[in-house]
Amino acid sequence: MDAGALGSYRLPMAPPKARGLRAALLAAVLTGAGARAAPPAPEAARPYGVGRDGFDWLETNPGDWLKGWLDFVQDKDVQFESDELGVFTLKLKDVRQLYVERPMYVRVEGRERVFGAVRLSSTTVSVAGDQPLVVPRELLVGITPGGRRERHFWTGKAAAGYTAQSGNTSQSTLDLDGDLTRRTPGSRLRGVYRSAYSEVDGKQNTNNQRADVDFDLNLSAHWFWRAASLGYFRDQPANIGARGELSTSAGYRIFDTDKLEWRVAVGPAYQNTRYDTVSSGSRRSESLLAAALQTDVYWELTSRLTLGFLYRAVATSPAGGQYVHHNENKLSYEIQRHVDLEASLVWDYRHVTRETQDGAFPKRSDTRLVTDVALKF
Repeated sequence: MDAGALGSYRLPMAPPKARGLRAALLAAVLTGAGARAAPPAPEAARPYGVGRDGFDWLETNPGDWLKGWLDFVQDKDVQFESDELGVFTLKLKDVRQLYVERPMYVRVEGRERVFGAVRLSSTTVSVAGDQPLVVPRELLVGITPGGRRERHFWTGKAAAGYTAQSGNTSQSTLDLDGDLTRRTPGSRLRGVYRSAYSEVDGKQNTNNQRADVDFDLNLSAHWFWRAASLGYFRDQPANIGARGELSTSAGYRIFDTDKLEWRVAVGPAYQNTRYDTVSSGSRRSESLLAAALQTDVYWELTSRLTLGFLYRAVATSPAGGQYVHHNENKLSYEIQRHVDLEASLVWDYRHVTRETQDGAFPKRSDTRLVTDVALKF
């Protein structure tokens, strides 16, 4: 093998690979197809360039070696770059070994991050530097190479769905959904946007927008502090001109495995609500203290099918709605590496609604089913 070429390398003892190696790796490894793990390679059987050529080397469970550069290890994901495959992401469970030439920042449960040369084996994480460290692999929280580019911290998803119907009933529906996340070993910044608009026979019956931004600081492998959570919600048919919310909370990861993640956070909140119209003698806006609870679940059902669950409840006085609930259930199917087909069931509930200028009361509950196509980046 040419030591100057980047890409993938199969040990000489293995059957020769055809030119379709890229497609085979992407299909069998990147999508988590779950090929059976080969026995660990002995020291002498590793590619000659490991530890000698200045590049990072990664071995997958099937026994394929990839040569290039590590971007990061975070939230049980490994992002890696090679000239042959470009930038791609593997599940940490699909990576047997990792050798990185450049010193990196490593964070493990119960310790401050350390800096040094890192080797990830099937059972341990070792760091060689001013603060030598060897710990079991399951204690790993994250790895960040020093000097990595800012774009490598970010991931996102944008989705859109449109439905049109004509005939006895004329109806059109537009749904937009966006998700942008910045991750480091010690923190997570996430922004989410969702918008829905629909008309029936030329009359608007849905028009709402929701935006949320959360900033989490990791305290350990299980505990985190949601230092700030900002929320915005507008729903014209529900007579909500704008509702803003600011909160801080303590969080705990109930489950944090390769296939199941479950977080819960609870804390105090401040809420301000402005109504579009109000009855005579009623205040148009209310500012109140509240208590907020949020839980979210990510469950990888298969290598392509995932289920997401989000529930948020805010308890305040009757003037602010008394009990406000928001729930999202999302089923995502990966069509291609960067394309998902999604179906979501969204529910909003407000226990106390505000009387409008014409004396009507909006309904407490609003439920909708959304299907869309999402692009991941």
